[in-house]
Amino acid sequence: MHVANGDAFAARLREAGIEGDVLSWADMLSEGPLPHGLRGEEDWRLRARLLAEDYPLDADRYVRDAAERLKRLGEAAQREEIVLWFDEELFCQANACYLLDWLALEAPDAKVSLVAEPGAAPVGGLSELLAERELLSRERRTLARAFWNALGHPDPSGVPRLLRADLSAWPRLALGLRAHLARFPDASGLDAIEEELLRILARGPVELPELFATWQETPLGRACGFGDAQVEVALRRMGPLVEREGKRLVARPDAERPPRERWIGGCRLVPGAPGWRRAGDALRRA
Repeated sequence: MHVANGDAFAARLREAGIEGDVLSWADMLSEGPLPHGLRGEEDWRLRARLLAEDYPLDADRYVRDAAERLKRLGEAAQREEIVLWFDEELFCQANACYLLDWLALEAPDAKVSLVAEPGAAPVGGLSELLAERELLSRERRTLARAFWNALGHPDPSGVPRLLRADLSAWPRLALGLRAHLARFPDASGLDAIEEELLRILARGPVELPELFATWQETPLGRACGFGDAQVEVALRRMGPLVEREGKRLVARPDAERPPRERWIGGCRLVPGAPGWRRAGDALRRA
């Protein structure tokens, strides 16, 4: 079974005539709450309910679809190789590492391989990439589980701790770990994504497509791998810091944004309660 990171890439695999079933993992586990690392149905339901506040999704259908995908994956893992097609940025790494953690619990003997960085390959080159896939070693699977557990834990201090650990078996995970840390606010109250979006808007008002294109070319944009919907949600969450004038977005960096509750992976930040602040590659209690 081939597990593709989203419907668009799943369609490319089918177009290429790749042999085997194709499962689209149509989720964005780099975004939204990950209570308890999504170990149970209630965790998925909480995630769905909170995601639906920002994204146009039906919470019940979201939970059903996730359960159905995992059922198909589990059945396939009992009888055939699982081939993961995921790029190396936070968006893809969060999805891939969740699946590797889930497989370690539900199908520990499964044969799993990875086709890394397939996103830029032409349809005609996918068969060649498949032939070069890498069977995931025990060391890489262990790091994938550590990555996922760090993202999904209510205490986020495991993220910088893992970043300081030996990642030589999967060094590109450092890119995703740093991108996840970028989601935490610093002493100013802004996270690094918000800071980058304000820097872009400081050059002058732009429409969303232009802003997104510029964001994608920044080092943080490439490390996060977010789509335009995630960037648009980030802008809405910035409240009065970004205003719309017609179709154009305008920065208002001196505006005051009221505090709000937010989830970053498994960590819930509540206004007025002890929280976490980003300081380089570290997190500090605030």
